[in-house]
Amino acid sequence: MRGRIFEFAFWAVITAVLWWQTSLFADETIAEYAFGADGWPKVVLLGIMLGATGQLLIGVLEARRQQQPSQSKVDAGKDGKRFQRIMIFVAPLLYLFLMQRLGFFFLTPFFIAGYLWILEVRKWHYLISVALAVYAVVLLIFVRIFYVALPVGSWELFYNINTAIISFVRIGL
Repeated sequence: MRGRIFEFAFWAVITAVLWWQTSLFADETIAEYAFGADGWPKVVLLGIMLGATGQLLIGVLEARRQQQPSQSKVDAGKDGKRFQRIMIFVAPLLYLFLMQRLGFFFLTPFFIAGYLWILEVRKWHYLISVALAVYAVVLLIFVRIFYVALPVGSWELFYNINTAIISFVRIGL
């Protein structure tokens, strides 16, 4: 239970620091957008806190429902869970590091599937279908609707692959 509380506190501190950071540009106005420059970041931060609170409540409810497992079962799964928790934080950092080299459009479906794998989704049809569905929605929103310039990679082969994906998605516009 202490771990759940620590995790909640971790997210609360990160959210508080980022909330403070968004207040630094709260006075900036954006034409035709009533909520200002800090509108969307604060919505995302509220979502993070809502998720962290939900995780804490689920942990409390699970702890109350379950009996204390035997010590051997706890020790057997402890190392795997520790590695999983580390990878939950390391994988996005690795993704961001590689994105500048391999490009957003090439790397993202692999990242989504890999992250699902870290989160213990093991059925291949779920891994592939969820990764492709999320990827398709992201492409639709960022490439076709908002025309957001996302990294296309600095390595020539991946640059060419990324630009081909962008051209394919924009067909018909």
